[in-house]
Amino acid sequence: MLLSKQTMEERLVRIEKAIEALANAQIKTEAQVTKTEAQVAKTELQVKAISKILSGIGINLGSATEQVFYNTLKDKMALGEIKFDSIHENVKVIKKSQEAEFDTIMYNGDSLAIIESKHNVHQKDIELLATKKVSDFRKFFPKYAKHKIYL
Repeated sequence: MLLSKQTMEERLVRIEKAIEALANAQIKTEAQVTKTEAQVAKTELQVKAISKILSGIGINLGSATEQVFYNTLKDKMALGEIKFDSIHENVKVIKKSQEAEFDTIMYNGDSLAIIESKHNVHQKDIELLATKKVSDFRKFFPKYAKHKIYL
């Protein structure tokens, strides 16, 4: 089936118009992609700034929580019925490139309390306190090996 010259010319015109429309659409798409990339970059900067702010809030909440716990414990120096003779806050220890940190520690003649202050506690925090923190304390302070530890 042979097409007439006129039909072929009409098809050619339609194809040229379609190609022109595709070229225009591609130009618009490329412009939109460029605009979207710029918006993504701007959004990334905003997310970083918000993350920094939220991190600062978290640090402030943590510090404030530690201070409230310490001030409350300092006034009574007791956990339930157990009285303590001394209290220390923000205890940091470094020995042979190993380090540990404890929010609050209270001592008496045969007992001590390790207090970790959290404004939002999770099960893993409790497990960490009962295992690693106690183990670290005993490792860094062997003179308290016979003391009973309260958490």
